[in-house]
Amino acid sequence: MDCGIKILLVITILLPQIATAGLFDILNEQYITDISELPYSSGNPAVVWQESGYIKAWIDVVGFRNLSRENDKYFIQGNPTDLVIVQYDATASPPGTVDSISKTVTRSKSGNTITAHLYVKLCWHYYYSCRCKKDKKGTETCSRCRKDVTESATFTDTEIIPDQFDKVHTPGINIVEYDNTIEQKIAIQVQEPNASKISIRYGNNSVTHTLKTYHVNRTEKGIYYANITPLDTWEVHGQDIGRFGNSVLINTNISEMNYSQIEIIVSDIYGTTRADPAEFNITTVTYEPEKIVFNPLLIVFLGIVGTLFYSSTYLIRRIQL
Repeated sequence: MDCGIKILLVITILLPQIATAGLFDILNEQYITDISELPYSSGNPAVVWQESGYIKAWIDVVGFRNLSRENDKYFIQGNPTDLVIVQYDATASPPGTVDSISKTVTRSKSGNTITAHLYVKLCWHYYYSCRCKKDKKGTETCSRCRKDVTESATFTDTEIIPDQFDKVHTPGINIVEYDNTIEQKIAIQVQEPNASKISIRYGNNSVTHTLKTYHVNRTEKGIYYANITPLDTWEVHGQDIGRFGNSVLINTNISEMNYSQIEIIVSDIYGTTRADPAEFNITTVTYEPEKIVFNPLLIVFLGIVGTLFYSSTYLIRRIQL
């Protein structure tokens, strides 16, 4: 394909992305490995003013800190009343002078919803004529008295709480020892479906299996969250380590194997856990080629398979002719 045509195709593919996200947004894509790396944003609240007496106020549950998303569902990890992000404001226009206006926010959880409460206390005063007297000429004079007024109101906003993320638990570690006279090795399998990364280290050898990646994104109200996307990459370092399928293979002398030197760390977006060697499930498979007895039934089985294969091939050729 001509170089100019290739460039034109690339531009055609990128143009819709540039138009919607902006060139610099594409260049500044951010990925994280831990929820603590997620940027904080106070968000863009939906401002809906409410009135009670002379008090005007608004309150909005903008979102949650430590937010992640997977398969179109949002998650948090921890107490939602500690993680919720609330924005609010209040003002007052009484027919007098405002002395103070205090705003107190509390949060309460009920079922799968959280409610933010804004309690506003307004103190104001005004003056009025009092203790009026008339002199001998009938002229009335009044003193100026002050009237202090206190009023309060509570405003609320309720939102649905994201699901609790199922953090990684102590992983199940299954190890098979292949004890044979040709080459000894062990195979390690880690069972933890929620893991995003599994790291296995033995001496200077290591294997890291990355199963998920976390792209930083924003909600409609501007709250950052980690968007979880499946991934399947392997990093292998060392001469005596490798992998076969989802198993990690270590070439070693089984009789000298010290399992306390194997370090297995399993992590997700919210934390990590370390496997305890005392809980490894270890089985041994012994293979001795010199002791293998060839079973005559195997000859019969192979003969039947060969006959069927030859007959099928012959029939196919006849049909084609």
